[in-house]
Amino acid sequence: MAPINSNASACLSGPTGGGLDPGAQVRILIIYASPERVWRQDLSVQAGTTASEALAGSRFAQEFPNYPYDEAALGIFGQLCTPDHCLADGDRLEIYRSLVFDPLESRRRRAEHRKAFMTKPKNRPKRRKAKLAAQERARQAEVSAPGLIKQAGPTD
Repeated sequence: MAPINSNASACLSGPTGGGLDPGAQVRILIIYASPERVWRQDLSVQAGTTASEALAGSRFAQEFPNYPYDEAALGIFGQLCTPDHCLADGDRLEIYRSLVFDPLESRRRRAEHRKAFMTKPKNRPKRRKAKLAAQERARQAEVSAPGLIKQAGPTD
């Protein structure tokens, strides 16, 4: 495999590349989740390779030619990183899609929708409580006037 890193020495001398020799190979996983499928590629690159160099060395461009590379968002294990981030052995380089909608605006729309279609009044007692309240009223009525309430039963 041809080396795809032009500035390996800058990464190797930095804080994330500590202790790796320039000829060492590191294994990374590049992953992208499109709406239709999940694309993944295991890649072995030279130590000190940056995220953008690894992306350029993968088959991602051939698989997804319509991806907006000028606004590519990358991350390592769910944490955003810059394209010049140096990759370490075992890193999972994630390629993120842009959001189609704003999550905050979507939550607001759902809340408005729920509020518009709420049919149960806020102060209405729950059914169980209403049943218990009716039984308690019947008991109090029986205690206050025992002769006025007729028991249902057989008639002569």
